[in-house]
Amino acid sequence: MNKHFIFVVIILLSVISFNIANATEVNKTAKNDMEGIWVPQNVKSCNSGEKIEIFKEHLIVHYKSDSARFGDFDICYSCPGGVGYNGIEVWLTSNFNNPNGASFTLRFNDGERKGIMAIYFIDENLAKRFPFEKYKFVKCKK
Repeated sequence: MNKHFIFVVIILLSVISFNIANATEVNKTAKNDMEGIWVPQNVKSCNSGEKIEIFKEHLIVHYKSDSARFGDFDICYSCPGGVGYNGIEVWLTSNFNNPNGASFTLRFNDGERKGIMAIYFIDENLAKRFPFEKYKFVKCKK
């Protein structure tokens, strides 16, 4: 085998490995940024009756005295623009593998605006129960 060919293959594998490692680190950071209490941008109170609490394995949506718990997340880092997407928006879809369909999608850094989260309902009944689609959410600072 040609020495140059082997050298090129080794360089390519090194670059690919480095990119995969960096992508994994970015993804971990994004997951950590999602966790916490999110409130409508104009509320800015962690004690609000309108909020979304996000944990590692589930989230809870609160609206006044009503609340619901959701899990089974799918996190998508390229949904806003496809395979070549290089922006900061990240989508989290709940109840992803539910045979009745997913419930909603949370879009973190919505519209490429860092620290802004929006919710887009797939389930129309949930949209009526939790009328949040008009809100932009911010992470609560305790």
